[in-house]
Amino acid sequence: MATDEERQVVASYGYWLNAAGIWVPVSAANPLPVTSGLALEQGVATDGTNVTLEDTTKGWAINMWEDAVVAVEIGGIEYHRHIVSNTADTLTIDALPALVLVAAGDPYTIRRVVSPGEVHIDSFTDNTGANILPAAVRSTAVGSFKAQKIHCHFAAATSNLITIALVANAGAAYDKPLQVITMGASQDADYYFPAGAKFEAGDVITVAWTNDIGILAWAVQMGWEE
Repeated sequence: MATDEERQVVASYGYWLNAAGIWVPVSAANPLPVTSGLALEQGVATDGTNVTLEDTTKGWAINMWEDAVVAVEIGGIEYHRHIVSNTADTLTIDALPALVLVAAGDPYTIRRVVSPGEVHIDSFTDNTGANILPAAVRSTAVGSFKAQKIHCHFAAATSNLITIALVANAGAAYDKPLQVITMGASQDADYYFPAGAKFEAGDVITVAWTNDIGILAWAVQMGWEE
């Protein structure tokens, strides 16, 4: 089990930081702990393998635990592993050490990693009197991504709507507006995506607005992480 030393999750899931400020490699004797507060899910395994944990009492949405971390206690040692995917009752995880298997009766908890990944900012600006066109003002993510926030600023108050939309990789039938902001003669607008909002590779987030401020500057920033 985790000691009183301060430990934290890192992106590689390969090290933890002890109280002396030293990065210690994860091993069977030093399993990776999680410091994300209260567990989001917990239970007792009904079966498992070196790379799966099954709990037939659950009814999870498909891949709702993707990229979370499971802590499972096996033989008195708490192992922490990245969750690759999940079905309604089974987690697929990064492999445990050789000969270590999840078995019926092993307790587990699931948490989200609280350390944020690298946030990318797509920034757009213009001062020529142009409209904001979705074909030009859009996220540049190539792979799957998590959208964070969109911020819009205008050099003068605007009353026109701002439309934030999804152009879906799956095809036009899946395109949809995500938010329409009524400005009400304001100069700034912020839209925060729901926590955990994740888009597949090829999806694009766009912003559109019709200019009503003349030849003055506008700026749009779109934040997302891989």
